[in-house]
Amino acid sequence: DIEAGNSTTVSQITYDLELHLVHEDDFGNLAVVAILFRATNDNLNQILQPLLDNAPSQKSDPAFEDSEQMVNAQDFVSLSEGTLSYYIYNGSLTTPPCSEGVLWIVEAPSSSRTIDSSQLEQFQQLMGNHDNNRDVQPLNNRLVLEVSKTF
Repeated sequence: DIEAGNSTTVSQITYDLELHLVHEDDFGNLAVVAILFRATNDNLNQILQPLLDNAPSQKSDPAFEDSEQMVNAQDFVSLSEGTLSYYIYNGSLTTPPCSEGVLWIVEAPSSSRTIDSSQLEQFQQLMGNHDNNRDVQPLNNRLVLEVSKTF
């Protein structure tokens, strides 16, 4: 799931694009890994480019709903020296039926990714040229854990 705009804020800061890697176990439990992107005018994001190259031309394309693009999740995780930081909390899906009980793992801003502004524009056009994200929801006393691991 890719959201132009995002439904996640960190310290009230939003990002230009949010990639959701949705996982389901054998019991139907859901976990979502959210990777946050900032738009730049630098270089194309080589990890996201294959998704754009193979995407239907528009959301109204009948192949859009059946289109599944595979990404290697390891491409988003650099296990070289450095610090990997993320937040964990229980939340809900950001698309209908907005089911509760979803484990969220959100990449911390210190490790946010970049996307070229031309790629962001392509995603926005694909999604109907509007933000497709759900409004940010209140914490409602949820516990948010910050995890950092140094390699």
